[in-house]
Amino acid sequence: VSETSVKGFKSAFRMSVGPGVPFYSAYESPSEYHVAILTKGGSVLESVASDRFSLSLKTSGKGAVYVVVSDSPEGLERQILLAESLSPGKAMRMSRLWAKASRREIPRIRTGVLSSEDRADLEKTVRLVSDYVLAQQDEGGGILAGKNYHMAYVRDQYGNSRGLLAMGHLERARNLLDFYFRIWERHGCIHNAQPMGVDGAFHCHEDDNTEITGYLVVQAMDYFSQSSDNAFIDRIMPMLRWAVKVQQEDI
Repeated sequence: VSETSVKGFKSAFRMSVGPGVPFYSAYESPSEYHVAILTKGGSVLESVASDRFSLSLKTSGKGAVYVVVSDSPEGLERQILLAESLSPGKAMRMSRLWAKASRREIPRIRTGVLSSEDRADLEKTVRLVSDYVLAQQDEGGGILAGKNYHMAYVRDQYGNSRGLLAMGHLERARNLLDFYFRIWERHGCIHNAQPMGVDGAFHCHEDDNTEITGYLVVQAMDYFSQSSDNAFIDRIMPMLRWAVKVQQEDI
C-alpha cells in the first residue's frame, strides 16, 4: 500500500495484487488487479505506522471515500478520472434517478386484503428489496450473495432470479442466466460460486454436480414460464443439457 498524490482528492493510496495471490479464502487470483482508495472533503486516509497494510480514516465534517479497481494500471487511471468528476452529490442524484427508473418496471402488487398501513409497508419493502438486489447486479449479470460472500453463488442467485421474475425484471433474470452460460462456454463447468469481472476462478463446494446444476435447470424453466423466450433457451440449451448429464453421472 503506497501513498500518492492525485488531483482532486484530499488523500490517495494505491495497491497492486499480482496473479496467484489469494483473494478469497485459499483461492488464487488468476490475474493482476490494481486498487486506489481516494478521499474528498473532510475525509482523510493515513498510514498506520505499525502495519503497512492498514489505513486509518479520519473525518471532520462531510467527506467521501472512493474505491476504484481495474485489471490494469491504465484502466485504473481511467477509473480515477471518472471518480474525480463524480462528486458525492452527483453520485447520490444519479443513484436516486436510477432507483426511480428501475421501480417503474415493478408490476402492481395486489394488496386488497391488507389495511392501508400494511399495504404501504409492503410496497415500501418491495421497493427497497428491488433497489438492493438491482444495485448488487454486475454488468455481466451476476449478483453478489452478500457482504461476506463476494461472489455469485448459484444457490443464492436462484432466489434472486425468482425475486427478479416476481418484480417483472425479465431482462435482468435473463442476464443472470447468461452470466452462467458465458462462464460455461469458456470453462465447460459451473461451480458453487464464481466471481464477477474476474475470469477463471471458482469456489468449489459440496454437491456442485447435483444441487448446483439442478438450480440452473429450474432457474431456466422459471424464466421460460414467464417469458416464453424460446430463442434464449435454445441458446443456453447446451449448458442445460450438461447440467442434467452431470447430475446423472454423479449418482
